[in-house]
Amino acid sequence: LLRWFDYWLKEIDTGIMDEPEVAIYDNGTGRWQYEDEYPVRRTEWKRFYIGTGLTSTSPWGSLGEDSPGRQKDSSTFKHPSVKRQIPGSFIFLPNPDNKEFLAFTTPPLEEDITIKGPVSMTLYASTTEKRPSDWAFFIKIGEIGPDGPALNPVTGKPFLRPDWTDAWTPKEVNLWSYGNLKTKFRRLDESRSKPGNPWHSFTDPEILEPNTVYEFQIELVPIFNTFKKGHKIWLQIACEDKDYNLWDSKSSYVTGPSPRSIDITVYHSREYPSHLVLPVVRDKEKDIKVKSPLCDFLPH
Repeated sequence: LLRWFDYWLKEIDTGIMDEPEVAIYDNGTGRWQYEDEYPVRRTEWKRFYIGTGLTSTSPWGSLGEDSPGRQKDSSTFKHPSVKRQIPGSFIFLPNPDNKEFLAFTTPPLEEDITIKGPVSMTLYASTTEKRPSDWAFFIKIGEIGPDGPALNPVTGKPFLRPDWTDAWTPKEVNLWSYGNLKTKFRRLDESRSKPGNPWHSFTDPEILEPNTVYEFQIELVPIFNTFKKGHKIWLQIACEDKDYNLWDSKSSYVTGPSPRSIDITVYHSREYPSHLVLPVVRDKEKDIKVKSPLCDFLPH
């Protein structure tokens, strides 16, 4: 940044204008990479589909590049608004008997996968809610190493867990991205949307009808990380952030009376193939050698 300011404010030729326009730090390799544009032109937009799993505990589902093969397939969880109250207090806690989110993982990766750029989730879902309320979908993406959390390639220690890590995130997961979308603002502006960047006007809200399948395209925080061979990509789908509001009986994303006993169904079939859109970028044939833009930077 000092070189940039020196060039533009002090008219000192620091050479910064001769370097590539984009500098990207890869969290998985600990290296800076340089590009001439963003999003990267050679990006392969890969779909990772969610599917039914075989386990009775989280994660319940699969995540992979194979498109769904079943004509009908779905997973259901409970809206977490209904909580149990601690007697004599205003503290409300989750009902341990309810499944309040869904989680999916890939098998151990057969090769390194570098994700660099915008990320989005296409979700097909329905609700049994008969009285409309104002709730949102929350999506989180993380990484699981073969022996626990992925390690920082610079320090050799686990990454610091971000502040949006919630109680539903297993200890072995390191989060890389998150995003949310209020269901009533699902309308998409196709003319302004791009891969990984769905564009919502957030005008003209539309309520959900019960037991009707809708498409939701949810923008997530961009990812700049190489998921190493043997690691897993982890995905969580919920309609509340676990730590967003612990003391009340409803999320601050809900207005009016809390929904009661609502089922949220996420579809992953041939007709409704819910999936992540990930920007997979292969290494350049020849790396550009440029001094690190942050020479004293030590990632956490």
